[in-house]
Amino acid sequence: MIAYAVLSDMLLSRLEPFGFCHINGQPHSSDDVACQKIIDLYQYEDAQKELISAYTKAVQDHMESEAVKAGYDNLLSACSYASVPNSFQAESISFTTWRSACWDTCHLLLSRVNGGTLAAPTVAELIQMLPVRA
Repeated sequence: MIAYAVLSDMLLSRLEPFGFCHINGQPHSSDDVACQKIIDLYQYEDAQKELISAYTKAVQDHMESEAVKAGYDNLLSACSYASVPNSFQAESISFTTWRSACWDTCHLLLSRVNGGTLAAPTVAELIQMLPVRA
């Protein structure tokens, strides 16, 4: 018999289309091994979504903070001067270039984590891995 962790109502409801029922918060089916594989998959997907959400918020907050330190209201404002000649254009272009480089780095790191070549970094480690604005 496979021992299941206590599952959230959301996860239990996601099992129902696969023909699984649940009794007292525990899934049951004629094939407990298949049930556990699906549970493991959903729990992994949910954990990955939570991690990506935490990473996204931390990276965005980091970039916002850098823009505010430079005297802008926010990152969008810092990037908004890039398209037309003005006294802020060069700095705005540096913010726009840096923002793209940060997200490119995040996508590369996520690909490496998903590929098993890099352990998922902590949020603090992720911020340290980001490029520095030139």
